[in-house]
Amino acid sequence: MQNQLIDYLNSQREKTSFRKFSKRLGISHTYTTDMLNGKRPMTWTFAARAAKEFGLEPAEAFRLAGLLPSVAEKGSVGATGVIE
Repeated sequence: MQNQLIDYLNSQREKTSFRKFSKRLGISHTYTTDMLNGKRPMTWTFAARAAKEFGLEPAEAFRLAGLLPSVAEKGSVGATGVIE
């Protein structure tokens, strides 16, 4: 599954160096670089820090990162039937 949080963070980083971006997140640049390049699995802590720094709701960041299931839309079919 594509990690949408990584895609979002890479779009926010754009022309900023990994070092500056990492400092903004408060995480080492090596760890951040590995995370954004898909060399490390997404963690709850990393997703929470990203959410705080970029004004996302933590639950939304966790969903984008694939740590929580997506929220089903009204009228869609779930495992137990139609969601009202």
